[in-house]
Amino acid sequence: MGSTKMLLCTACGFQNLAGAEICSRCGGPLVDEHQYSPRNRLEQSVLYDRIDRLPLREPVCVQPETPAMEALRAMLAQRTGCALVIDQNGELVGIFTERDALMKVSEDLEGRGARPVAEFMTSPVQCLDSDVRLAFAVHRMDVGGYRHIPIRKNGRVIGVVSTREVFRHFTEILKGV
Repeated sequence: MGSTKMLLCTACGFQNLAGAEICSRCGGPLVDEHQYSPRNRLEQSVLYDRIDRLPLREPVCVQPETPAMEALRAMLAQRTGCALVIDQNGELVGIFTERDALMKVSEDLEGRGARPVAEFMTSPVQCLDSDVRLAFAVHRMDVGGYRHIPIRKNGRVIGVVSTREVFRHFTEILKGV
């Protein structure tokens, strides 16, 4: 018996069965009458580079019962804008971001800062697989309004990418154009 032919999604890089018209992972079209051809290195990077090409930050991890102020201190110490909230089973249950702190905690920092971060975190968490293309990642971050997004490989979170790393990557390419 012959091998099954696969069709690569140009948006997220997922291997779909040949003949499919919509990507099983991202829902993007697999049939494009007007295939776009990148004109420079920046466009090539956006279309073909994978998110794991960017430097992944080691995530700050806290437990759901961690006081919000303690999570903020850990974020400040690591100079990052988010903390991943991991339960006792090692499962990612939320993300606590600088935006969560500003919008939900800052009104009453003394009173709310001692409360569990689980009360202020964003859940469920949107994650991306390490092999998705930059175009897909940037689109997902834009549509969701995310500045930080956990990256996973084989179902396990391996780091966090922020819009800062994406812009830095594009800036380095533009310097060389």
